Amino acid sequence: MKISCPKCSAAYELDDSRVPPAGLSIKCPKCKNPFTVHKAKAGEAAPKAAKPGGAVPLPGQAGAKSPSAPPKARPGAKPSGPPGVVPLPGMGEDRKPLAPPGAVPLPGLDEGSMEQTVTDFRPPPPGGKGRPMVPPAPDLGAVPLPGLEDAPAPGASDSGDPFANLDFGPAQSPPKKSAKPAPQTDDAFKVDMAPAKPAATLPDDGAMNFDFVEPPRASKPAAPPPGGPDMLDFVDESTAVTPKDERKRPPPPMIPRSAEKEETLSLSEAGLEEPPQGKPDKYKERAERAAAEREERERRKAMRGPGILEVGFFPALRAVVSVKGASAIVVVGALAAVAVLGVRARRTPDGLFWMNKFIPSKKAATATEAKVIDRGLERLAQGDFAGGRDAVVSAAQLLGVLPDDDEVKAFFVLSASEMKIAYSQVGGDWDQAKRVVEKIKSSRPNQNRARGAFALASGEVAKAKQFLAPLGDAPNPDVESAWLYAKALMAGNETAKAAQVLDNALKGKDSASAKLLLLRGQVARQKGQLAEAAVNFEKALLKSPDNGRVMLELADVSLRQGENKRGAELLGKALDTEVRKSLDATEEARANMLKGRLAAASHDGKAAEAAYERAVSLDPNAAEIHEAYGEFRLLRREWDKAARQFDAAVGTGRPTAASFAGAARAYLGQNRLLEADKRINEAVGKDPANAQYLYVQGRVADAIGKTDEAFKHYEAALQKKPDLAEALVAEGMVFLSRGDKARAKEKLDVALKGDSPRSSPEEQAIGDLALALGDTKRGREAYARALVKDPEDPMAHAGMGKALAAVGDLHSARKEMELALGQVEGDAAMLYEFGSLLRRIGESDAALEALRKAVKLDSKDPRFHARLGAILVDRGDYTEAEKHLRQAALLNDRLAEAQFNLARALAGRKALAEAVDDMKRAVELDPDNPEYLYHLGLIYEMGQQVQDAVDSFQRSIEKSPRNADALEHLGLNLMVENRFAEAVASFKKAAELDPRRPRLWAEVGDAEQQSGDLDSAIRDFQRALAQDASLIGAWTKLGIAFKDKDCKGCRSRALDALRRATRNDPTDATAHHELGYMLKDDGRRREAIAEFKRYLELRPDAGDVATVQDDIYYLQEESRRSP
Repeated sequence: MKISCPKCSAAYELDDSRVPPAGLSIKCPKCKNPFTVHKAKAGEAAPKAAKPGGAVPLPGQAGAKSPSAPPKARPGAKPSGPPGVVPLPGMGEDRKPLAPPGAVPLPGLDEGSMEQTVTDFRPPPPGGKGRPMVPPAPDLGAVPLPGLEDAPAPGASDSGDPFANLDFGPAQSPPKKSAKPAPQTDDAFKVDMAPAKPAATLPDDGAMNFDFVEPPRASKPAAPPPGGPDMLDFVDESTAVTPKDERKRPPPPMIPRSAEKEETLSLSEAGLEEPPQGKPDKYKERAERAAAEREERERRKAMRGPGILEVGFFPALRAVVSVKGASAIVVVGALAAVAVLGVRARRTPDGLFWMNKFIPSKKAATATEAKVIDRGLERLAQGDFAGGRDAVVSAAQLLGVLPDDDEVKAFFVLSASEMKIAYSQVGGDWDQAKRVVEKIKSSRPNQNRARGAFALASGEVAKAKQFLAPLGDAPNPDVESAWLYAKALMAGNETAKAAQVLDNALKGKDSASAKLLLLRGQVARQKGQLAEAAVNFEKALLKSPDNGRVMLELADVSLRQGENKRGAELLGKALDTEVRKSLDATEEARANMLKGRLAAASHDGKAAEAAYERAVSLDPNAAEIHEAYGEFRLLRREWDKAARQFDAAVGTGRPTAASFAGAARAYLGQNRLLEADKRINEAVGKDPANAQYLYVQGRVADAIGKTDEAFKHYEAALQKKPDLAEALVAEGMVFLSRGDKARAKEKLDVALKGDSPRSSPEEQAIGDLALALGDTKRGREAYARALVKDPEDPMAHAGMGKALAAVGDLHSARKEMELALGQVEGDAAMLYEFGSLLRRIGESDAALEALRKAVKLDSKDPRFHARLGAILVDRGDYTEAEKHLRQAALLNDRLAEAQFNLARALAGRKALAEAVDDMKRAVELDPDNPEYLYHLGLIYEMGQQVQDAVDSFQRSIEKSPRNADALEHLGLNLMVENRFAEAVASFKKAAELDPRRPRLWAEVGDAEQQSGDLDSAIRDFQRALAQDASLIGAWTKLGIAFKDKDCKGCRSRALDALRRATRNDPTDATAHHELGYMLKDDGRRREAIAEFKRYLELRPDAGDVATVQDDIYYLQEESRRSP
């Protein structure tokens, strides 16, 4: 018969002979829903599934209607009741089992007692759909099959088959028999199912195994409930208790997944709507498969029967639980407790089963040895190297005597770990501590403290804090726990919490501990609280007056606070012979480092250098010492030596951000820009919040030529520290290079308005920007403030020298520069400034020497080459000058000074065309420089390009109206163009600007004479000669002016002026020429002939040579005729 689950609509085939009259309860293999199946009544369309627990009445029972016609009996079967009644299994006369194909035998019905019945699914006869409806049986809780609730009732049938009128759709072909028949067994419940076509949309549910609920087992078979349906479960009932005379039935066969499936009836074929089939969820399938496997395991377990526990253990347990076995329970429990506790005692000092208590041995520490540990801890709590070393020695000796005692092992690991933490002591003790810490078994406070110390010494900060937090953060911690926990917090950059832990420990019983006070001072110093650090170091020194380490820390703070005298006293005492014994090599090296810093602050370079060298020799692997030594070299502008020290600091393997930043500054001083860029990026990577490092990063970018990037770095530095004067000045310099003097001046004003105190380098930077802006007053004030802060600062003296030179006080400037060079001998930049100053003073030889030294110290700085080339041009050494200037232009093709002086050198070699090109290039680079325009005019003047010269001089005068030289040369070129009035005006402006220059008044007179203003010309000539009577050419021009005026007495004055001119300058050909003609006119032929001959000697190539010679001839002939 065809059945389906009312919940999930899964369809199955069931032999109707297995359905008892009261109905059959089945659990759906797919959704595990229980439901009841009844046989179909004669004349009904199909059996309906009842609800769980319900029953379907059999035909002939109460509530069932008789079919319209009795069913036709099957061939070979005898009827066992009236027509329309379906006999119960096993109740007929013929008990021979029928096994048609597809029949499913019902479990529990053996072949000897009950008859197997099957549901015959034959196709309905033609016209079956037109049969009249049969009234349904009363609803007794039955669940109808899905899709058959409203099916029409079949009509009367002459057939004896009660299911003949069921309409199951079109007829199906009989199933094919397998080639190999299944083995025949005598199992009455064998399932021999015909293959069925799988539904088109139903998923593969595996084997069609019905999971029938098994009734609870009892000693006697339970009687079925009256009138209720029989519950049929396909689980093996072989394990149930059965009567002895009842034969044990074999378990029902399981249909494997690969077996032929039951034939199902498609709802579409029946003319009904097929419910939609969705794809089963894979997780649901997995859960169902697990449930099926679980049920299968339970079934097999039931098949195996009772195990050892059920047969042997549980009966024995029941016997023990009896009153007679109560004493046995107590004894067994006591033995178990002793065994567990005794085994656990092996991790304690008492040993396995408390053997150390009952059998005394040398493995446990005695009271004397405990005192040794206490004394060692006291030495360790002193906080100096000598105490720590003594503690390690004591622990090592004690460990040799008691190698298995956890207290001794913990003491040794603690001592060795603290020596590594405080002094970086590694070696045999530390290697042994690595082995011993693994053997510590106890978890008491001392052992956990040792484990935490070892983790901290190994660099495992997080693990160390886990061990030490419960010990060091307690209300009254011991010295070592508090010290170690604070050290772990400091290693994790938790200085604030470390301070709290130490303050808590100092409030307790260890309030006067020098070790804790020393560490508390170090925490305060790390936080920048120098005053508080000094107070804690002073307390520690009072507690331990001979503690050299405390002296060093207090000296360090004193130097940072500017108390150099106090620092010198402490360092002298710390390095004394007796106190120095308490220091290790690293501490003694640090003491020498502080001594070098003190000497550097006192500007004692030799003593500082000796102290730093001593420190490096004592501890060559200390990055801090190399950093301090490198800073000292930076102050002295010894870039190469500074770079070596910072490289050594980086090479120690523990470089800090200060090491990278110092190396970048040293490389910047050497013009090793790529290396400087790499190092400063590493410094910023380690400490991105340091404004000073960001400023140096901007300086490096600026030196490379990345001005925009440099400006961004300066801005980032100012975001971290808005009042950083150096960054403000650097931004001002950037604006100045762009020609924005207003913005540069704003930056200078902001730098000067800062409220925080400025250092000497910051004051020097402000002075540099002020001088660059031309504000010599504020520049000089800034350098003066720097000298107040540090009267011996060489860079402050050099800056003051530049400021004095800017205001024209060259001699005072020279003194300041010499003071600076007395302290810093190898600073190329300072030598460059000094050489430039000497050039202005006029000491060409000294200037040349200083500039040559600067170039030798730093041959990659284009400024030094350009300035050296300039002074060589001044000296007329154009060839060497050109070599240095071309090198400067190669190093920096945008250095205007190099292009300017190169043009001057080329002009000196008469290469005027190339000189003009280079000078124009200089003007393009610096269009606002009036000196470049002035020299461009001079080159045009040399090439007799008068109009270009006039234009260049006029542009120069527009940029610098007070340039007397430019006005003078403008006047000279205007006279060439016969623009005498403009020339007079230009000469007069020049003379007014520089009235003490007599040549200018002579040129004014010359222009006035050319313009015809003889009176003004005579006046201005006389004014020039009043200032300088030896002025060459002035007497000649005055004589000519008197001659041209032709006034009373003017001729004699002209002769006097011309004679004075020849005496003043015997080589003045013009004076001899004019004097000869005046003497000729006066009839003084011999004197005239002498002047003419002198003129021809001086000017043999003059244009009027023939005329003068003719005049000489005539005068000689006249003298011969009339002497």
